[in-house]
Amino acid sequence: MEEMLSSLAVKLQGIGADAQDSDEVRVKKTLLVAASLLIILATALWGAVHLYFDEPLAAAISFLYSVITLLSILALAYSRQYGFFIFSQILLGLILPFLYMVVMGGYEGSSAVVLWSIISPLGAMIFFDSRQALRT
Repeated sequence: MEEMLSSLAVKLQGIGADAQDSDEVRVKKTLLVAASLLIILATALWGAVHLYFDEPLAAAISFLYSVITLLSILALAYSRQYGFFIFSQILLGLILPFLYMVVMGGYEGSSAVVLWSIISPLGAMIFFDSRQALRT
């Protein structure tokens, strides 16, 4: 089991990696890919919960988020365009809570899920330098 996890970690480090990356950039890329993979699992689970409670539109938003995130990871692995990948993840993090709020009937009906959008500016501060984070 430990060997399998180690192999997975090595593969994660390779996604989007560039030989010219500094150690800091390599760590940021690996962290964002790993977080995105966890988000795929979380949004798929969240979508299943919405399906269970007969909220198909909210479930579709979660599943679509999972698919778009997976596609952006695959695009990163293929094209190595980290800028597009991080932009897509931050944008999705802003749009998803807003869409949930609209579909679920407002702030109260969405269980304040719009607060999740706070993750996007925090992500921008972590993954961009300070000038880029302010613009994003």
